[in-house]
Amino acid sequence: MSIGLGLLLLVSCKSLDSNTLVSAQKMSALVESGSYEVTLDFANPMASTELNTLRLLSPDNTGNRMDISGNVNHIKYSEDSLDVRLSYYGTRFSGVTDISGGGGIVFKGKPENYKTSFNEKKQRTTISFGIRERAESYDVIIEVYPSSKAFLSINSSQRSSITYDGSISELVEE
Repeated sequence: MSIGLGLLLLVSCKSLDSNTLVSAQKMSALVESGSYEVTLDFANPMASTELNTLRLLSPDNTGNRMDISGNVNHIKYSEDSLDVRLSYYGTRFSGVTDISGGGGIVFKGKPENYKTSFNEKKQRTTISFGIRERAESYDVIIEVYPSSKAFLSINSSQRSSITYDGSISELVEE
């Protein structure tokens, strides 16, 4: 009986691996299609005294994890062009503040050094690029998982780093 159970578990694990591989390849193909949208639901700023002492946060949010699903937070990529709209929570290092984007990260245009890669061992697709908006530059890395989950990391020349959690899907033209 234990040999049969062990064989069943072995076969079950193998089919899960095959499903993961197919899903990972689908996500990679979606990224390679050049037309996708990453929708962000949670912002994860670097913990800071300022954020932790804010009393403007709802009870479900903390200084290092905020639910942003009620706002428009996305990265849309189509035909080598980006539309980036992200809420930002964190510390600015520069004395000059441009609030034309409401303090968030807003960009429309062509990214610099856009690259994609598929890691077969980890079953994930990585997208990396740079963007420059006025005097500020950003290095962006998006990791896409077989479950359509996406993890976004942004390093800025003038702000503390921030990460986001969300999902990726096919871009639907409006």
